[in-house]
Order: sequence, then C-alpha cells, then structure tokens
Amino acid sequence: MMLVVQRQRPTSHPMWPYLMCAAVILQFCTAPSVAATYKCVSPDGLVAYSDSPCGSNSERISPAATPPPTALETTGVNAPLPASGRASPADVLTLATTERTIGGTEENTNFDVFAVLQLRMIAPNDPDWKQSNPRWGALLKVISQDLKQDLTPALRAQAADRARDLAEGLGPRLTAADVAKLLAFYRSPLGQRYIAFQQRLAAIQAEGMTQLTVGMAGGGMSQPIDAPSQKRLDERQRLLANSWISLGITQAMGAVHSSAQGAGQMDQTAVMNGMLTVVAKIRGLELDALEQQYRSDLPQFDAFHRSPAVNSLLSAMGATVQELARRPQSSDPFKLALNRSIERHSASWKASYQAGR
Repeated sequence: MMLVVQRQRPTSHPMWPYLMCAAVILQFCTAPSVAATYKCVSPDGLVAYSDSPCGSNSERISPAATPPPTALETTGVNAPLPASGRASPADVLTLATTERTIGGTEENTNFDVFAVLQLRMIAPNDPDWKQSNPRWGALLKVISQDLKQDLTPALRAQAADRARDLAEGLGPRLTAADVAKLLAFYRSPLGQRYIAFQQRLAAIQAEGMTQLTVGMAGGGMSQPIDAPSQKRLDERQRLLANSWISLGITQAMGAVHSSAQGAGQMDQTAVMNGMLTVVAKIRGLELDALEQQYRSDLPQFDAFHRSPAVNSLLSAMGATVQELARRPQSSDPFKLALNRSIERHSASWKASYQAGR
C-alpha cells in the first residue's frame, strides 16, 4: 500500500519527519495488517513509501527487522499466562473489539490519503502538477471517491479479522482480572464518555495527519497553520498525547523498533512530539472545543491511563504488534482491492489530467 510521495531533495524538508510519522500513524490506523514500510526512490528522484519492496532502490525503514524471541522475552512480562489465569475468549474478543473502535473505525477512513499518491503519480515529471494547480483539488475528489466506492467493502471485511488478531495476541498476555477491570470501566458511564472522547480525539488526530500528508504530497500546506500561545499549544499537545492512538502507537513503535540499530534510526519520541505540534496547530480549534467539553472528566481519564490494567494492556498490545510484524505478508485482500481499483480507474484519471492541460 503506497502512502506518501514527494520529490527527493538534497536536504530534508523541515516537515519531513512529521510526514514520515503521519505515514506510519495512518498506516497503523487504516492498513489491514502490520507490515514493513519501504522508502522507494525512482530514477528521476520521486520518493514514495510502500509496504512492499519496489526494486533495487528500496530501503526498509519501518518496522525494523525483528529477530525471533529470546529466552528473556518468552519468560518476561508478556510471556503467555497459564490457562487458569486467562480471561474467557469471549471477554477478550469484546475487549479487542472495544479497543479497535476507540481508536476509530474503518468506516471513518479518509481516502484522500490513498488518493493523493495516485494523483501525484499521474504526472510525476510535471513541476506544475501540485496542490496549487486549480485542477488538483477536483481530480483529488474524483480519485478519492472512486477508491472509497471500491475499497469500503474490503475495509468492512477486515474489521472483524483485525479484532480477532488483537484478541489472539491479548488473550495469552492479560490476566482475567485485568480484562474484567477494563471491561467494567468501558461499560460504566465514565467509560462511555471516555470512549466518545477518544473516538472524537482520534478523528481529529487522523484528520490532522491526513491534512498534513495530503498537503506535503501536494507541495505544501494550502491552509494557514494556527499560531497559538505556548500555553495553549502545550494544552493541546497534552490532550493529543493522551489519545489512544498516541498511547498505542508509541507502545507499538517502541516494540517493533526495539532491536533496531544504526544512525538512520529515527528518534521516535522527537518525531511523535513534532507530529503532535503540527496537529495541535492544524486542528487547534477542534481540540480546544473537545477539551472544554470533557474538562471535568480529563483527570479521571488520565488516572485510567495510569492504572495497572491499562499499563498491562498497552504492554500486551506492543508485544502483539511485534508478533504480527514477524508474520509473513501473504496476499492481502485490501491491497488486492486497491490494486484492482487503480487498474480500473487509472486510465480515466490520466485522461482527466491530460484533458485539462
């Protein structure tokens, strides 16, 4: 699945780390499985990111290659629990399904993320084919709508599979007591408000990352970025840092990169902080409204995040991502659906571009 494209520059664009983080986060939120990310550079300097190698000029950048588990890993905190200490499969599946919905669902996928690469690839050698071109936005909408129509069934079909994959990973790693505490919280009035808060926060975060990705792939942000006071910016960043996406991504990326070495390894904390800063400016007013709406609940939400049950859950999720990253990537239904959609529409997309020249 191709996510991001841009011309190679002699030096890094100051927004490049944020764009990279956007690609990883959006892949985590919408991709069917946990796969490697490859940086691909064409002979004319076009850079794209994919979940499969794309020739001799491809470089694997995420997740890092993960060796088989060591003896320490298999006896540590994430080692499988005895069967007697585990929750029932039904309760674990309920928990996994809840966790999947907290971070947003496939139904809310913004297809502009997938459409913008196809739009850019229509004319990779045209220096004027970018967001400032008056035909860019109209054709982006057409491609996004075509992809949405073709890919929505595949996204719906994958939701249950993703919940089962998560349940299979969490079941052996969480105690019955942890699962019971988590489910009790989510079923409580406070827990229901927490879920609603997290779903809206996830939508704002994903919208911001989509806006950043589309803007950078199109040659730069088209809308002005807010310049709040430092205090207001800090408050927005704290809100974003407590999103389930941020908590889960930080844990998951730490797991898959735990064995990575070398100077090329990104400082994930710095990248995540940079991403939060950009989103806090792009979607600031929405974050301010959300913070105001749930202000009285936020201390209790924070206490929930610090609870032993949540710490165990995040640790188990990180181990599950690491485990999924080791699986061989076979034919992916979503990837196949995406390729079929591109084959079906690419000629008409190209014709629309050429007709306006």
